[in-house]
Amino acid sequence: MVYKIVSFLLCGAAVAFAADDGFNAKDHNDWGTYYDPQNIFCGSFDCYKILGFDYEEFGKNVPDSKVITKRYRSLSRYWHPDKNKAKDAKDRFVKIARAYEVLTAKDKREEYDFLRYDQGAYFEKYGSGVLFKYAPKSDVLFVIFLILSLGSILSWHLQKQQWQLIANRLIRAAVQDLPRSEGGT
Repeated sequence: MVYKIVSFLLCGAAVAFAADDGFNAKDHNDWGTYYDPQNIFCGSFDCYKILGFDYEEFGKNVPDSKVITKRYRSLSRYWHPDKNKAKDAKDRFVKIARAYEVLTAKDKREEYDFLRYDQGAYFEKYGSGVLFKYAPKSDVLFVIFLILSLGSILSWHLQKQQWQLIANRLIRAAVQDLPRSEGGT
């Protein structure tokens, strides 16, 4: 009986709270945003925010690997697809694992911290072509038809104006019985 109580207390506390810092895995939904179009790190989410840390509030108290591991274990237990039946549990579990991988590997974490505010360096290293997205392909025949139709309409309108001008002069000459020198017949 004592073993079950201790086991429940240890497992229950680990799921709901990371030991000392009062982190609640169930209520943690703010994953922040990060611009990572190549999905080198955590995609469109902030790796620190995924694990419940706020990079802006670190100051000199940067979390070490032990604290990161506690948060990772707490979140991964809660969001494990076998235990959590939410629709997005698997995706969240994968993102949590990726954030843990980035923040515990020293070289990846240093690169992530460096590229966090230097997007120029990010584009220099991983390519600037990620800024451009091509428009979906258009039907070539439709575009050609549209251009020819617009050209035809413009040509018809200009010719109509020319013929209208000539017709107006002829009508005026016939009505007013103008001499030949002024355009009459």
